[in-house]
Amino acid sequence: MDDTRASSITDKDEELPKGRSPHQYLYRFRSTTSLLCGYHELEKQEIFFPSPELLNDPAESLANFYWQGDKNDWREFFKQYLLRFLYSAYIAKDTRIFCKPSTINIISDTDIYKNIEKLFFNDNNINKCIERLSNKEEAIKKNQLKMYLYIAHIYALIYIIEREEGLASFLNNINIIDISLKFLDMIEGIDDTPPDIKTLQGNIIYEEVLKLFSQNAEMECIKKIDSVADGEKIEMLFFNYINHLQNSLHQISKLFLTKDDEVSDKIPFPDKYLNNIQKLISPTLGTACFMREENISNPSMWGYYGDSHKGVCLEFETIKNPNNEMRYLSLSHPEWKESRDFYFMEVGYTNEINTYNFFELYNKSSTFIKDGKYDEYFCFYPPVTKTKPWEHERELRLICSYPSWDDFTIEQKYRYDFRSLKSITFGINTPTKDKSEIILIVTKKCKEIDREDFEFYQTTQYISESGEIKLERMRFHPLPDELIKLIASAYDAGQ
Repeated sequence: MDDTRASSITDKDEELPKGRSPHQYLYRFRSTTSLLCGYHELEKQEIFFPSPELLNDPAESLANFYWQGDKNDWREFFKQYLLRFLYSAYIAKDTRIFCKPSTINIISDTDIYKNIEKLFFNDNNINKCIERLSNKEEAIKKNQLKMYLYIAHIYALIYIIEREEGLASFLNNINIIDISLKFLDMIEGIDDTPPDIKTLQGNIIYEEVLKLFSQNAEMECIKKIDSVADGEKIEMLFFNYINHLQNSLHQISKLFLTKDDEVSDKIPFPDKYLNNIQKLISPTLGTACFMREENISNPSMWGYYGDSHKGVCLEFETIKNPNNEMRYLSLSHPEWKESRDFYFMEVGYTNEINTYNFFELYNKSSTFIKDGKYDEYFCFYPPVTKTKPWEHERELRLICSYPSWDDFTIEQKYRYDFRSLKSITFGINTPTKDKSEIILIVTKKCKEIDREDFEFYQTTQYISESGEIKLERMRFHPLPDELIKLIASAYDAGQ
């Protein structure tokens, strides 16, 4: 696998003819809406770190997971599943099942969970699943794991029902055939070479399942199975069988589970769990994008990121760590007592998706999330990558990470020191009104800290032979306080 990934930048990476550090100054395109009336980023000195779904490459930082571990790993895996299923069945008022540990522990400390956990892990079939999974030499893929998870879900439902007084008799009316694991034997190779459906003719288990389906004509399982290719029939047969048992048990569980949002959800709980399981191991990333100096005069960059030349480009002076020459910005946040250093990362460009063993990441993340130390949640820092077509950008980023738990939120805006903002460049089509407001805000801030070295630049329609936009420096001198107040009052009156 091409493990192209982001790395921290240092001054040793490149050299510029000017003798200036290649990463001493980095640039960030913004629309005037973001800087001014929309989010007031300039006034508040804020850098917004959007989550991945708001970025322009839907394939960036994607990851595939597989499962390969020992008995302890698999026991913990099923324990986490049982915890969240019982939490959703008895406590949760919505579909949020990947909450922070302190929230989930509400159910883990109850007699309900302790009793069901004991029954669950003393069950021979559950232990067979754990034994079989831990002995596998090959990696377990998501589709394979889903089959085991459906089996575990059935047994969890059974033990929920059995512990409720007066409901044990209902089990006698359900055709629960203990063939799940045996049936799984027939379809284990579904990801590789599924067995031919013809080889199962006459198989006792196969015929028994068909008989079960034929007794429930409303499910129309046979019609569905006959409508797909042979290789898919085995897997569909398994899930239809499991779904039949699960639906029957869910109907009973509704009698005592007062919150039926998870029980009657259209998305089966095992699917919902697997679709969001990365929340246990990987944080949500916030990303602030920056460019190199070469991109300021690139008309296509202004077109993509500079709001079709109507926006601006902010120039930041980075700080060098003397110990390793890595570059960073010092940022603050309302929830922090002091500022923190955010190091710049170079984006890697690859068309391959990175692959990880779930258990390796889970065991690593567990050391960070215990004791509620959310500030230290930098456990899994996935490679910051984009696909090859974006390689010409040579982008750099600041990354923040925070827990992906459903009940954890944080404002994704961080404040910079105004002294680190060195200049602002206006686009060819930046409205005059927006320029005036930006200059006024900067003037006020410069007066507050007695600063005289801020610079403004204007891009022009002149295009050089190399296709670059020309930048012209604008004359800027901080205005007297009286004039600032006069301009501000005139501007406010025109709003």
